[in-house]
Amino acid sequence: MAPLILEAPRNILNILLATFWPSSPLLPRIDHYAPHEQAGFEGYYTRTLLSNNATLAIIFCWVKNAKTRPNLIHISYTTPDGKGWKYEFFPDKMDKIVGEQDEQTGLRTFEFRCAEVGTMRVTPTKTTYTIRHPSLTLDLEVTNRTPWSSDDPLSGPEGPIVQTDRLLPLHWFVYSTRSKATYTIKHGDEQALSGDNGVAHQEKNWGESFPSGWIWAQAFSSPKADTTTNPASQTSICLAGGNLLGMSAYLIGYRSSKLSWTFLPPFSFGWQDRGPSLYVDRSSANGNFNITTSTPFRSLVIKAHGPPGTYIDLAAPLSDGHEPGFCIESFGGRMRVEAWERDWPWGAWRLVESGEVGEAGTAAVEFGGAYWAERDKPKLQSNDDKED
Repeated sequence: MAPLILEAPRNILNILLATFWPSSPLLPRIDHYAPHEQAGFEGYYTRTLLSNNATLAIIFCWVKNAKTRPNLIHISYTTPDGKGWKYEFFPDKMDKIVGEQDEQTGLRTFEFRCAEVGTMRVTPTKTTYTIRHPSLTLDLEVTNRTPWSSDDPLSGPEGPIVQTDRLLPLHWFVYSTRSKATYTIKHGDEQALSGDNGVAHQEKNWGESFPSGWIWAQAFSSPKADTTTNPASQTSICLAGGNLLGMSAYLIGYRSSKLSWTFLPPFSFGWQDRGPSLYVDRSSANGNFNITTSTPFRSLVIKAHGPPGTYIDLAAPLSDGHEPGFCIESFGGRMRVEAWERDWPWGAWRLVESGEVGEAGTAAVEFGGAYWAERDKPKLQSNDDKED
């Protein structure tokens, strides 16, 4: 506890600097996508939307001092209607190699290796996955990173809140809201699937443990979208939030050809999903949730739905290790947004943008922990993911 107490004044100073002087040379220049040595757990998630609108999801995660299942490698291929295949490996050992920080970009090179499954390697210019298993051969290369902030490529959804470091039990960092993906997948006796026009979302969590309950969602334009002639197809959104330290906190990023909006506490903050500028209505039984959050000058309305019957379950990192089936996710969802603005805090709102984010049936929608009920699982879960 003593080290945390000593860290508090420094963290508070960093928060103030990041809020009011974000370019301050006094702020540490940290690559938060690189491993955090002090974290109790750390997990990397890449979702790739393939040219056929199926999703390739890959997770590399570990829990320090776990009593059981210390490491997780998740690999799944899921069509919008919930069909596909899934592997969840819980190897006893996963090696971590961290290189030096690149002076120009501030990014580090690092790699995770598991002899029985494969590797994940990150450099300042690309991320590569190499998976070798008796029934699965997979190569994925992710390039052309789109950072959360074009002004500060090392910044993420938390903004100055990330300076709290170990004072908060959980952190979320989006490395890329949209990247180019090149892939080759060979599963069992199925025909090999390959392409060079996939679209990838990359993020990570770290801290002490996942929260007791949460929702997460992400959507962007399909690889088939014509972003040159149709600017609306450039939209993307990702969000995460739920129960943290007994309160409700959400981090939200919406990007389009015109808007680059981020919502974070104290605005997207409340108690039991209600606050002065936050309203969340969720129903895991129906696979949907609605969020409305605002600042004095901006407001965003989000409607997300993952059709029952399209969900697969995933393991999640808890303090004692990875818990199988702790969250459930659909890759065949839909997300709609309404973006509102006003000139004065007491002025009338005007609609500046609205519509569906990405192609219908390609959004990812997730409920985790206490935010979904076990009794809803048979209704939500894909037939391909149900246990025999």
